[in-house]
Amino acid sequence: MDCLTLFLAVAATMASLVRQLPAQNVILAAGVAGLAGAAAEWLSAIAAVPFGPIVYNAGNSGRFIVQGLPWSAPFIWVVVLLNSRGVARLGLRRHRRAAYYGFWVIGVAAVLVAVFQFSLEPFATQVKQFWSWQPTKIHSDWFGAPWVNFIACAATAAIILLFVTPALISKSPGPPPPPSLQPLILWELLSLLLLIGQWTRHLRTAWAFTIGQMLIVAAAALVGSRTRQPERATG
Repeated sequence: MDCLTLFLAVAATMASLVRQLPAQNVILAAGVAGLAGAAAEWLSAIAAVPFGPIVYNAGNSGRFIVQGLPWSAPFIWVVVLLNSRGVARLGLRRHRRAAYYGFWVIGVAAVLVAVFQFSLEPFATQVKQFWSWQPTKIHSDWFGAPWVNFIACAATAAIILLFVTPALISKSPGPPPPPSLQPLILWELLSLLLLIGQWTRHLRTAWAFTIGQMLIVAAAALVGSRTRQPERATG
């Protein structure tokens, strides 16, 4: 079921983007996002950089494609990164004509990647045992994950988006299509899945955070998407 859920999430993410962009652009963006994210995960698995000393459980997270890296890692990055960007675009829709709008989208999407990671970590480490973290010199953590993991996730996401965003900008003339709520719907469904797992293991702090982020993200995206201002066709 975990594999099926991941594949369905990837398919839904790609299908949503293909409705707005050429398929080759979507495949390119997803490929770069998946490979770059997986490369960063692999470096952490073998050298504890940039996310920290992570150890994947091949029995739960999937067979390794290279030393220490499961096959699921690039697909998780595709789903989280591209849907975070989609949610960020919804929330910032009314500011599409503002200067540096594209950089704002990248920044907000990077923060959303870190926010989703906060919900994912308790589920992955405590509920499913997909991976675990080795102790660090700083004893404070979030369900075993060092705080540097979340900072590095946001930074890595921002760097990847700088490279893939040109492929995700519509070049078609005319007004942009109406906003798609699919990234937000998928975000909420995946967060709900994490919430259920956290609830069953009585991880109160984790499910309280997940409920909070679901409500805040949904409210911000829905309010931001309801704009009637004239817009230009940009990313």
